[in-house]
Amino acid sequence: MDLSNYAEATVEVTYQARSMDDSTEGFFLEMSLDGGVTFTQVEEWNEGDEFVNTQNYTDAVMISGPFTSTTQFRFRCNASGQYDFVYFDKIVITGCEIQPLRSDATSKEEQIKIEKPELSLSNLYPNPTTSYVNLDLTAKVEGDLDIHLFDIAGQLVRSYTENVMEGKNSIYLELGDVPSGTYMLQINDGKKTDIRRLVIMK
Repeated sequence: MDLSNYAEATVEVTYQARSMDDSTEGFFLEMSLDGGVTFTQVEEWNEGDEFVNTQNYTDAVMISGPFTSTTQFRFRCNASGQYDFVYFDKIVITGCEIQPLRSDATSKEEQIKIEKPELSLSNLYPNPTTSYVNLDLTAKVEGDLDIHLFDIAGQLVRSYTENVMEGKNSIYLELGDVPSGTYMLQINDGKKTDIRRLVIMK
């Protein structure tokens, strides 16, 4: 994603871990500034320190820039492999854009950061589903949304572009030929990315 004009990004995640053994096992968030060629760790969660098994948590990580036009984030699990899992229910990425100072500003070194989330996704249903999904959302302004469906391996399965009006909107997505499985639905309005887990059962 293009975050080159952002000074700060926040990754909010809702998750639940299963069967982690001790504080040496958990998961972590990584960031790439070169389109996924290399990644660096920015945050970690360990069993017994940040979470306990089978409990739901919501956490947010604030990351300072600079970023690039090919910034990527990913979660990775560090576990024994003995049926250890981390379930992500919701991932939301927001940012603060860099705005140049006015010519009459008193300090040339100061920068103004303004957070402008335009999209608010309130509901995604039915989930699980068999052949379609509805998205209920509110948009601050009229514009286009880019919607991408990824499988659990991170491969792009389907892309949509939907126009929304200012205010409340309902979007219908046809999924009739998408195989059964667990997917991540990514909704992006250019300023905010909302990621939700979607299960398709045929």
